[in-house]
Amino acid sequence: MTGDSKAVFLSYASEDAEAARRIADTLRAAGIEVWFDKSELRGGDAWDRQIRQQIHDCRLFVPIVSANTDARVEGYFRREWRLAVDRTHDLSDRVPFLVPVALDSISEQGADVPDAFRHVHWTRMPGGETPLTFIDRVQRLLSPQQPETAAGARPAAVLPGSKRASSPPPDARTFRPKTISLAVVVALTTAAIAYFAFGRFSAWHQPMPSTAALAVPANSASSVFAPPPHSVAVLPFVNMSGDPKQEYFSDGMTEEILNSLTRVNELQVVARTSSFSFKGKDTDIGTIARKLDVGAILEGSIRRSGQTVRITAQLVNAVTGFHLWSQTYDRHLRDVLQLQTEIANAVAGALKVTLLYDVAAQIEVGGTRNPAALDAYLRGLKAYWAASDAPGFRDAIAAYTEAINLDSNYALALAGRSRAHTAVAEYGDQAPDLEKALQDARRAITVTPTLAEAHVALAYFHRSTLDA
Repeated sequence: MTGDSKAVFLSYASEDAEAARRIADTLRAAGIEVWFDKSELRGGDAWDRQIRQQIHDCRLFVPIVSANTDARVEGYFRREWRLAVDRTHDLSDRVPFLVPVALDSISEQGADVPDAFRHVHWTRMPGGETPLTFIDRVQRLLSPQQPETAAGARPAAVLPGSKRASSPPPDARTFRPKTISLAVVVALTTAAIAYFAFGRFSAWHQPMPSTAALAVPANSASSVFAPPPHSVAVLPFVNMSGDPKQEYFSDGMTEEILNSLTRVNELQVVARTSSFSFKGKDTDIGTIARKLDVGAILEGSIRRSGQTVRITAQLVNAVTGFHLWSQTYDRHLRDVLQLQTEIANAVAGALKVTLLYDVAAQIEVGGTRNPAALDAYLRGLKAYWAASDAPGFRDAIAAYTEAINLDSNYALALAGRSRAHTAVAEYGDQAPDLEKALQDARRAITVTPTLAEAHVALAYFHRSTLDA
């Protein structure tokens, strides 16, 4: 294992983050290393680089299964599941690796999970309450002196389709008393339970705060909210077009505005994955700001009518709740790049940021002034984020290709198509897709050498070929 790798990897839907945190902290209290992605990762390529490495190096992969993992359409946890299943192909059948946890009454056969998950023992942990039997089982699985057979599997007699032999009760299968170690675990778990009694943690993907910070609940009157200066989160702009099919446009424009702000080095901008987790939820600004630890929230709405777009944006001081700035823009689609620059400049000005360079030169690089190409690019962006399998990424490729056909120098579309080709190749080791990914990345760099997304796409390709 690498120096930064953890023994146990927790994979979960964002709706189950609080339960996952309970499990992570209880395991940590027992001295077990846990990778719990709360995270500084930005999704996409950044997610891919670090998460893939952790799944490759971890000793146990714990998928947290619930009704949320069935109903959720878009989620990184499914890509994590695929990577974990792929890794089992490289392991001996005698090596334990998959340790599924169920948070509700969902069954092994009824759940929408990979087949590999159905053939191993599941532990029921409602709400993430972690029993001593599970802690003991994890400790045994991590101990080379006491291996468990068949990747944490049930005995062959109880595999689906086989005759069911008489089997011991669940506790007997997952728990062997160990006087000394169990006593330690009891003490640590008791301390953890007492610890949780003082407050719950926010169900959020962000870096783990210090123990001292966690001792006071975020909503406590005695806690002091002191977010970093010049920090901002961009919430998904509301689609006001009256047509649900235009959701891709409002989401895509929100992401482009977010990316514009990230190019202002003086600003600290929350990752897309974190900001978009609040999409469609009725959560007040103060709660969002505390969970994301930001001093300002940018929100708004987008209304598109033909080739014209109206964007209403407002910046809110998350500490005081007062508006810092608001503006309504009416623009032709060909002027969207300039609009992004205007919004970024306005946000920076409202936050009293001193710009050290030409913002327009940074934001407008690699873009297009062709309205149809922009529309196709935003559809590709939406498809890329929604994809969880090869056909999904091919939908993104088709949209990106349409954008490139309309504007052959659209470097952002080339970089996006490169990443999508790499993602497709990872599902089936398809050499043609890898070759196309390399060509697109190089073309994007040739067209716009200073475009960060182009260099990221090339790095994504090289990382994928190294893992192959």
